[in-house]
Amino acid sequence: MKLRFPALILLLLAGTAAAGAATPQDISEDGAILRSCMHDLVAASCVGSAPEPDGLRRAIASHPKVLQWILEGRDLDPILEAADLKQSIGGGLGIPANLRTQLQASPLAASLAGQIPQSSFEERMQMLARLPDAEFITMGGRIRTDVDALDLSKTEAVRMLSEPRTSLGITDETLAGLLEKVLPRYFADIDRIDKTTLVLGQLKLRPGAAQADQLGALLMGSGPCLQKLFQLVGKDVQRPDLAQTMQALQNDIKPFGFDEFRRAVEKASGRTLEESFASVDPTPLAAASVGQVHRGVLKDGSAVAIKVRRPGLGIRAEREIRGLRAAASSEPMALELLTRVGKTVMEEMDFRNEARNLEEGLRYVDPSRGIWIAGRMEAVPVAEDLLVSRLASGAKLSKFDPTDLGQVAVRARAIEKLLDSWFDEAIFGSGFFHGDLHPGNIFFKESLVDPGFELTLIDFGNAGRLSLDERRGFVQLVLAAQGESPLKVLDTLQSLGKVPEARRQLMLAGIEQILKDPGTVDVRLDRILVLALENGLEVPGGFVAFNRGRAFLEKELISLSKLLGRLDTRGLNRIPSVEKIYRNLTLKRVSRSLVGGLFMPSIRTTQVVTPGMLAGALGDKLSLAGRRLGDTCMEASRSLAGESAPR
Repeated sequence: MKLRFPALILLLLAGTAAAGAATPQDISEDGAILRSCMHDLVAASCVGSAPEPDGLRRAIASHPKVLQWILEGRDLDPILEAADLKQSIGGGLGIPANLRTQLQASPLAASLAGQIPQSSFEERMQMLARLPDAEFITMGGRIRTDVDALDLSKTEAVRMLSEPRTSLGITDETLAGLLEKVLPRYFADIDRIDKTTLVLGQLKLRPGAAQADQLGALLMGSGPCLQKLFQLVGKDVQRPDLAQTMQALQNDIKPFGFDEFRRAVEKASGRTLEESFASVDPTPLAAASVGQVHRGVLKDGSAVAIKVRRPGLGIRAEREIRGLRAAASSEPMALELLTRVGKTVMEEMDFRNEARNLEEGLRYVDPSRGIWIAGRMEAVPVAEDLLVSRLASGAKLSKFDPTDLGQVAVRARAIEKLLDSWFDEAIFGSGFFHGDLHPGNIFFKESLVDPGFELTLIDFGNAGRLSLDERRGFVQLVLAAQGESPLKVLDTLQSLGKVPEARRQLMLAGIEQILKDPGTVDVRLDRILVLALENGLEVPGGFVAFNRGRAFLEKELISLSKLLGRLDTRGLNRIPSVEKIYRNLTLKRVSRSLVGGLFMPSIRTTQVVTPGMLAGALGDKLSLAGRRLGDTCMEASRSLAGESAPR
């Protein structure tokens, strides 16, 4: 018969008398103590290649109340219920029966039975040392077996994730399908090493922890691919507490220790920390899914950010990708999304890629617009797992007083300039774009020098480049979204990627409804792209990342503009709309391109907006205007005819 972890206590209490009743508050606290003891027992049994006897002794000796309950024969059923285990760890944990006999036979057991509260840790360890190592190895082996048997897909945290439409408010079909079908399979068959990490995270919580805390423990203990995925999911979560939990994945993940940080830097650089830096702050500035950043000072006095990859992350990522792909093998759309996420994570883990992206990112630097990047510092050579860059000045973009008109206005101007520059480079410039824009990767500070602020971009680990065809396709899609032809929109989508034949009619109906509904071009564009992706449009991964960055900047500007409108009752701070920014930028670029093409024919082959596009867009505009004029005339004629009819 299989024994569950609560049987550890029940077996130890066999044949003994129960203690007096406890209050509900006492029972709740005792449940927390039992969870803590279980955490230490699992850690000693499952972390490492084999159970660690002294670790198991320390786990029991560190919880004198549990030891006291064992020796005094307390009824633990209420405590087991108060510990609230099944929903958080997906079941129970077994323990061998030999421990009860061995512990009760210890020469010190009788003398310590009534003195556990006053006993020292050393005395308790001395008693447990009388038990042979083999007994603890057996005990640890059973715990490892029972950890293997846990089904994390049954936990409250995974249940929330696998009900995305109701628990999270997710509407994107691809994401919802992945969460509903793939995640339960992945967590049901997860590797023991990763399962142990997740179980330990849950056991650190108190009994009855809030759903957001349980979800947070699961996400923080997951590998980089799942964390990257849930960074994307978090942007669409409707519940504020769960959205905040997922947003913490950007740069608030539990840090690793400074000793590990030191070893990683010294191994990557081949020099001691003191040889490379004048000083290093042991407290991290940020800890994210891939790396951890510490503030440092170079020998020349330059303030820098020292970024180190999380130890063992490569192996963890490969293991996680294998598990996720196996779980998604029968779900083509989910498999495609996970493949892209996995590719992005593997690229981000090699900081040499980020160093190259930083060189490309210099295109953004424009003091007249207040835009800077935290560029690489060459005093410390870049390595696969080490990157030293300039320390960004100011604070994260999200840190400001939303009731202060001046702060809101200057931030709105800053985002306006960034959107203009970012979009200009991606569409009309080289095609390069920063692919991981979020408030944690944009630093802001006010300045006395024009334009009144400094906006600094950091973390170029995820960047991309749109091809000329992709840029032309995007412009054509924007133009088509302003018209009334669903077929033209669908044909443009077909130029970007493969539209499944079986979904064409459904997509046409959806696009027709979008074009009929009121809304600005950016809103239409978002809805069209979401519809296309939900229906299996196969587009290059870089285009998806570009659209994600575009949507973030647009939403940030719209949000700040609305806030500014409420605060600025006199209308002194006017921020252009997203549409106006795009229109002005496009007109400026198109006029330059067309004029240049008249004198340099070679330019025509690289024009993003071609004369044919403009002619087509103008034709659509004239056709639309003609139809509307015709409709107006027809209505007027009917009205006149009605008025002149004999009564």
